Amino acid sequence: MSGIQLKPVAQVEQEITVPVPRGKGKFADKKMLVTYRLRPAAEMREFWETAADERPTDDQLMRADILGVTRVTDVIEVEGDLEAVETPDLVDALMDVPYIRGPLIQGWGDTQNNRKVHAEKN
Repeated sequence: MSGIQLKPVAQVEQEITVPVPRGKGKFADKKMLVTYRLRPAAEMREFWETAADERPTDDQLMRADILGVTRVTDVIEVEGDLEAVETPDLVDALMDVPYIRGPLIQGWGDTQNNRKVHAEKN
């Protein structure tokens, strides 16, 4: 493959749906925009070849792969200056909120596994 240089997409912006509790067992679906880093296959292969006790956890991988989160105030009330918060700190805070944690993890998994493309093909 001389002369060919592949330039894969390094990140993907994905709108995730968060079921925000509204009381009395009711929820309102709100949207949050998350930028996920796409992990190269070679990097994942290296991950799986590493001894299980030396691998980073899924939470550690996901935190490293979330590059940005916007429209946070659509899904949760925020006190203070959101613009001053670094992405890893924001992700840690969002991961502590039970109704946000699941959709963040689901979005990360879907992005890494390219589920949107697979769904469109089927």
